[in-house]
Amino acid sequence: MPRRSHLQIIAELLEAAINPITITGLIYKVEFHYSCVTKYLNELLNTKLMETISGENGKTLYVTTKKGNEFLGEIRGIKQLLTSTANHQRKTVARKKK
Repeated sequence: MPRRSHLQIIAELLEAAINPITITGLIYKVEFHYSCVTKYLNELLNTKLMETISGENGKTLYVTTKKGNEFLGEIRGIKQLLTSTANHQRKTVARKKK
């Protein structure tokens, strides 16, 4: 698996926690080690992009906040813009070669 950027990891965690999820669920979804996931979770919790709630049996669940969903939407928009720009550039280069 190629190395992921800080922003990619943040986006994956926010996406995974759209619905409440345990830390174990997050670890499996993003395929990251516990210590790395907790480091990113602390950042997300401190910036209010994610919050904790108490689930069944008192388990701590993580969920993306409204602010986190808005941030995730911005990340998706930037990714889409970059993808469409890259596709346009490839098409332009292909036309010039003809």
